[in-house]
Amino acid sequence: MEKLNVNESACRSCGKCAEICPMAIIALDDAGHPYKREGGAECMDCGHCAAICPEGAIISMLGEQDAGRREDFLPFMKRRRSCRKFRKESVPTELIDRALDAARYAPSAKNTQPVEWTVISDTAAIQSLAKALFEKGRANPELARRYAFVDGDEDPIFRSAPVLVAVHSDPKNVLFPGDGIIAATCFDLAAQALGLGTCWSGTAFSATDAVKRLARIPEHHNLHAVFMLGFPEHTWRQLPARKELWVRRI
Repeated sequence: MEKLNVNESACRSCGKCAEICPMAIIALDDAGHPYKREGGAECMDCGHCAAICPEGAIISMLGEQDAGRREDFLPFMKRRRSCRKFRKESVPTELIDRALDAARYAPSAKNTQPVEWTVISDTAAIQSLAKALFEKGRANPELARRYAFVDGDEDPIFRSAPVLVAVHSDPKNVLFPGDGIIAATCFDLAAQALGLGTCWSGTAFSATDAVKRLARIPEHHNLHAVFMLGFPEHTWRQLPARKELWVRRI
């Protein structure tokens, strides 16, 4: 995205687009209208700014809207968004377990069901890991740009999520390497269906050893995914644009 295309007459200057931007590259001008600021990370075209806008004012990122109910699965899949802003509220164990229970039914090779789960709700441990990964990331020029606009009390790693969920398995029980990702995706959708916010943490996944130590995951296990989990701060209002479907038929 080169710049934001904003319908200023529709914009109410609520600032939610700037608050929700995962790259922190949206700011508000003197009139309260959003614009893309220079010098930070590149826009990843996630469409969060358009999805959060209650007025549909960010035209450049707005996709075709689906009038279906949230209870309908296909519209629900389209409305699934990564959450990077969580409420300061603990997540009941029973709610997490309901999502995990649904993920148990994910398909696996020969129904081996090899996936294991570790739920981390120790706030101090999560914050300690976030701080360590943040300091490490600042040494990387590309990541340093992403963190250019981070305030001192912000957590750009886990976004102050109250819970982390690690998805892992013992290699000796795995017949198909994709089983872990399949189960993780099912958990992601189940959690959001229950009103929770989720986000796949690529930063945590790239720090496998540190996550294993924090979560006491056996060293020989394969780590498939790490989720941030909590109650979302915002409600998405629109569907953002997506690339055209690319399919080859033979």
